Amino acid sequence: MIFTVPVDNFTISYHPESKQFTYKNGNEVTSQTLINKASVKLADANGRLVKVEYNSSKYAILPGKRIISLQSSSAGKEVFKSSSDGRRQVILATANWGEKLCLS
Repeated sequence: MIFTVPVDNFTISYHPESKQFTYKNGNEVTSQTLINKASVKLADANGRLVKVEYNSSKYAILPGKRIISLQSSSAGKEVFKSSSDGRRQVILATANWGEKLCLS
């Protein structure tokens, strides 16, 4: 099954069997920011999106504990990548995981 979501001015499809994101014309999406935005939208549509607000900013947490900015100025960018970053630790600690994601 292929999942399709609108992202910015594009229609992006996710192919779970190949774990590939493509544009409507079939070309592969190479922008990590667009892939992150599509991943956030797909997780939200499936009821599996984990959102966190920290220091007046909003973030989404994707599998692999990747923290994605939801702020309009930096939407789709992965932030706080270093495991030694204290902000990363606070964001992950305050997330309400419930049964939404199985993070490894």
